[in-house]
Amino acid sequence: MPGLLPRKGLTYSRFVPLSGKFPVGSSLKVIPTSFDVRRKSYVCKLADLNDPWDNMAKYMAGMPVTATIRQVAERYLTCELEEGIEGFVPVGEVSWDSIEENLKAIKKYVVGNVVTAQITRIETARRVVLLSTKRIVKNPVQDYFELNKNTIIHVTVHAVSSFGAEVTINGTPYRGYVPVSEVLWGFCRNVGDYLKPGQTISAKPLRYNEYRNNIIVSPKRSTPNDFDTFRTSHQVGAVVKGRAYIIEDDKIGIRIEFDEGLLTEAYVHKSQLSSVLFIDEKLIHEILDIGKEYKFLVKRFDTKSKVVELSRKEFLRATIGELSYGTEYPAKIIKSRNGYIACGDNFEGVLIEKGRRGMAYPKSCMVIVAGIDRNKNRVELTVSSHT
Repeated sequence: MPGLLPRKGLTYSRFVPLSGKFPVGSSLKVIPTSFDVRRKSYVCKLADLNDPWDNMAKYMAGMPVTATIRQVAERYLTCELEEGIEGFVPVGEVSWDSIEENLKAIKKYVVGNVVTAQITRIETARRVVLLSTKRIVKNPVQDYFELNKNTIIHVTVHAVSSFGAEVTINGTPYRGYVPVSEVLWGFCRNVGDYLKPGQTISAKPLRYNEYRNNIIVSPKRSTPNDFDTFRTSHQVGAVVKGRAYIIEDDKIGIRIEFDEGLLTEAYVHKSQLSSVLFIDEKLIHEILDIGKEYKFLVKRFDTKSKVVELSRKEFLRATIGELSYGTEYPAKIIKSRNGYIACGDNFEGVLIEKGRRGMAYPKSCMVIVAGIDRNKNRVELTVSSHT
């Protein structure tokens, strides 16, 4: 009785040449599986044909294996680990080079050659093993991270976005990335306010990003932040000195130095800068000077971001009773929608324009306390005749 042995009845492999495995004249033990009426023959399969996927327990992720290249495509290699078990090497897993370099390298592979690869994932439902030839050798970027993860390195910014900044690690060809959450201690609204293309900064390597083959770095962790020490030694409402160092649209960054060299990061929101001024995007750049030290009240401890929220206006309200009538104080003059405001180290108040209507004020001058309304926290000032 004639019989038919289709490929699927002889092997689970799509690639094994049947002529080489089963020469003409070979004697085979088969099992009929169906009858082909049109051909008037039995459709059979090998009696000892076993599915290799029933014995996949011997393979696991991370294991090195040898595989035979069966197909070379533009973006992947198709291999066989053994007859009937296929594996794929995506172009990104060919080597540790860039995708562009890997697209060139993949063309050099030859069907029939044997490669050594590492199993990255086994997908039983799809009957496919994902492989990586690059993971057989040590990754130089990961090796650099392991050697430098506890040190401070220097990086150069080459691109800035809303979510972070791409950097190059100085002295190497390796790339890094600064997430927005690692730009500074506290909340960063705009990365571009702190990092500029071409700028070289200090950073601490945090982790190796296997997917992008780069290193996540943190500028904020390269600077000391003694937040926990500050929190244990200061309470909400305490008066502290801090130096303004950055101005954003809605807040000013402050650095507080305390206890002989300890440092913590802080900020004052624009709503906490003044009781007499409505602080908009323009006035926030005028009310405090970068590099100058001011006094504030501690308003809140942000334990998640490890940053201190401060209030300038609450400090000024608390010190209104220290002002003396008729006393002269140095002040900075700010023009607002409702007139001129004088701001000093420990006070702020409204200028009374006696005899100066229509005349411009200097940017800084001596002012005299003309009136104090403690119920309304309002101070009236006049420009000293010595100005």
